[in-house]
Amino acid sequence: MVKGFALGVEEQFLDWEPKEDLSGRDRQHVHKVAILVTLLYGHTCIEQSDWDFTLAFMNWQHAIRKMFSTGIALQLKQAEFNEIVVNKIVARVKRLKETGKADKFTKIVELPNGDKRYYVLVSKVSNENNWYAHGMDVKKTIAQVVGCGTLDYLVESEFDPQGRETVKTSEAWVRVTNLQKWLK
Repeated sequence: MVKGFALGVEEQFLDWEPKEDLSGRDRQHVHKVAILVTLLYGHTCIEQSDWDFTLAFMNWQHAIRKMFSTGIALQLKQAEFNEIVVNKIVARVKRLKETGKADKFTKIVELPNGDKRYYVLVSKVSNENNWYAHGMDVKKTIAQVVGCGTLDYLVESEFDPQGRETVKTSEAWVRVTNLQKWLK
């Protein structure tokens, strides 16, 4: 049973104001959480440590509610998102070209004539830049930009034992088609 507040904690409770009351009942919620925390710790009064934990819990709940509430996604037009996507891919390709070292998220493909093509893994760039927050379909956006000719998918040839070639397109990897234009 929780009998009340320890010395000095009640004043903190009475003075507490939520940053933004997302539920309309945050004052009631903070009181309930303080009681639950006190019970869990086996205290008979709401101690300072219980109150500190309660505040941390309420801040955490606030952050979760903010992140998953509707209307948080950035409001962009498709053209604006296309530009963001292309600029981030170009930046990643520039870094790849400068270092000359591929990793599991980048590829350098050398052509028979000695030219090099630089590819990046779309999912990596998407996750790196939190594109989910823009509320746009990344796969459709990439397909649209590929259709415009700014980006291109990775195309690889495979040969069977008889020497017949099979061409495979990988939509997971993209390159900038006119890289010299972007390097200026």
